[in-house]
Amino acid sequence: MFATTTPAMSIGDRNVEATKKALAKLGVPIIASDTGLNYGRTVSFNASDGSLEIMSSLKGNKTI
Repeated sequence: MFATTTPAMSIGDRNVEATKKALAKLGVPIIASDTGLNYGRTVSFNASDGSLEIMSSLKGNKTI
């Protein structure tokens, strides 16, 4: 009766693919990414140098 979503087609995966397509259409290169899996992230963008800090209580912090 209702369509089911498989793990391969989760909303998160669809959002990532849609975002990649939109950025490609605008000519914006993706030089790094941190998506997927099953843990949350908080991000902080530094406009002065273009870095992005990714903070996670599960995986620690990293800068891309």
